[in-house]
Amino acid sequence: MQSNRQSNLSVKMLHSKGRKLINKQKFDQAVEPFRKITEIDPADDVANYSLGRIFLKKNDLGRSIQYLERSFSLSPSVEYARNLGDAYMRAERFGQAADRFKFILNRVEDDEDALGKFAECAFQEGERWAAAKLYAKLIVLNPHNPEYKSQFIRSLIGMPRSLDPTLQAAFAECLQDSRISCSPAIDAWYVTVNTETRFKAVLDRLCNADDHQIRAVLLSEGAVAVLNDRFVYLGVEKLLYPADLIENALRNVRRAILHDPFLAMPILRFVRAAAIQIYQTDYALAESLDETREVDKLLSICDQAEAAENAIIPLLILACYRPLHLVGRFREQPGPLAQNEELHALMKLQVSDALNERALKSTIPAFGTIKNAVSEATRGQYEENPCPRWNSVEVIPQPRPMLERTKGLEILNAGCGTGLEAANAAQTLKTSNITAIDLSLSSLAYGKRKAAEAGIENIDFLQGDILDIGSLDKSFDLILSSGVLHHMEDPQQGLDRLASVLRPTGSRMLVGLYSSIAREHLFAEIWQHIREKGYQANADDIRQFRQDVLASAPSSPLRNALKFRDFTSLSECRDMFFHVQEHRFTWLEVEKMIDRAGLKPVKILIHPDERGRYLAMFPDDPEATNLANWHRYEMQFPETFRNMYYLWLAHKADHETKDTAPAIWATSFL
Repeated sequence: MQSNRQSNLSVKMLHSKGRKLINKQKFDQAVEPFRKITEIDPADDVANYSLGRIFLKKNDLGRSIQYLERSFSLSPSVEYARNLGDAYMRAERFGQAADRFKFILNRVEDDEDALGKFAECAFQEGERWAAAKLYAKLIVLNPHNPEYKSQFIRSLIGMPRSLDPTLQAAFAECLQDSRISCSPAIDAWYVTVNTETRFKAVLDRLCNADDHQIRAVLLSEGAVAVLNDRFVYLGVEKLLYPADLIENALRNVRRAILHDPFLAMPILRFVRAAAIQIYQTDYALAESLDETREVDKLLSICDQAEAAENAIIPLLILACYRPLHLVGRFREQPGPLAQNEELHALMKLQVSDALNERALKSTIPAFGTIKNAVSEATRGQYEENPCPRWNSVEVIPQPRPMLERTKGLEILNAGCGTGLEAANAAQTLKTSNITAIDLSLSSLAYGKRKAAEAGIENIDFLQGDILDIGSLDKSFDLILSSGVLHHMEDPQQGLDRLASVLRPTGSRMLVGLYSSIAREHLFAEIWQHIREKGYQANADDIRQFRQDVLASAPSSPLRNALKFRDFTSLSECRDMFFHVQEHRFTWLEVEKMIDRAGLKPVKILIHPDERGRYLAMFPDDPEATNLANWHRYEMQFPETFRNMYYLWLAHKADHETKDTAPAIWATSFL
């Protein structure tokens, strides 16, 4: 009996000593008292749990899991399950981690921490649909957490499935949040509006109604309910999808409210969303002569309306046809109507932003001089049609190791366009320094404005030609240049210039180049049609070309254009099909070009399914960087690189790795 009392006293003293050492963060010393306890009493769950937590702090996952498993088996509790789940996640044993978090949720249904980790485990295990449902629940629990929304969208990427009402509500929350880009999950939105009965029925009727029928459709209770549904109108406002269903519905609604403004009153939110989308697509919708006459009258009405209440509906309708900064009273300032609740978003987009960009042009420094004729023609194209227009860049919280390890990296975005690639890099690598260059001041001003709106401060925007990049007298750890070199007069010269400013070791360059195999497979008949029609790179001809595509038979090769988001926008359609200069390459030609520049491929960016199929065909190339093999692969699967070839390059003599070079490590996150 005395012995038991002494033993119990000893155990209590050891517990006390161990806790004190943990509180002082002396983890190595704390191991010994708890280990002694387990020798005295192997069934002491607290000692086993304490050892498990200590080894988790020390990142000794094997011993941590061993002790945490023992403590949980001795006394299954929420606290023990949580720490064991964390250890399993750290060890990438996501299935076992999920079981522990499920255990917690069976006892505490709305445990936010457990639900978030359960969702991440589902995602990591490939159960992305289940993950989306879990993140939707988290969005309801905490609608202000951007990470849940970002993860929800990530779960839906490549998942063209109809969303149930709960998922629709979560998607709408994401659409409403300016910090979240929902475009990667656009297929899920479109499949839902194209298949769910209540959406599809209304949109079909709007698409097919003639001028006499459209009034009855728009006044019907079902149409008003659908067009006022947040999932629908926010999707129209924020997402651009190349589909007849959406475009024809927008065109017919726009025409109907132009001729009968009363029809706009019950659906003002949808009308505003339509105006925003139509503006973002550079007014790519076809317009009849009678519409043009009515719009000219409407411009005069909007310019002369004295009372704000008399101007709201006319301005909303006009914004579906012309940017509001064309209205005389808004050419220099937005005025008091910018504060109107119904007009605020439109006035900001079509007036304030346009004026801001005009002012920003004078603040952007230039380097070198644009002398090359092709560079000058390309500059002219993007001054007229800067693209792409983008809504948001995700605000992603970064762990301290990321911020510390990438601090001070010098990054060049060569041919940054409207700044989306630079903004994404800036948000991911927040402590790096990014230089974004482009030929077009209009594009740079757009990018500078959007970066400021997102609170991004680590981008310097400069106007200049890649051919003059040496005049910056600067070298870079990372260079990003997607979709640029193939628009230069001499892509080899452009690549050589970029290689000359890429640091010799520990650096990487990302390039994106058009595939001749993919583009000729998809666009040969489209190019022939453009030539036969004599279409030029002007707004009227591009609009007519788009109408030809939309009016073509389902089996027509013209409809290959609808496989690309670029089709929705007049500017991007020009970029895709009417560019002043376009080169296309095979992998064999790319191999020669990068070899001449003294570079080598180190990674091909490709969907995991395609990579798996490639490795099955070429098991002797585990790194999947043999470009001759990729050529053979593409010949068999010609649409594989229908967007572009994307590849990371390094100098031939550079043998650094992600373990030794922060810039190389950072490429995993871009």
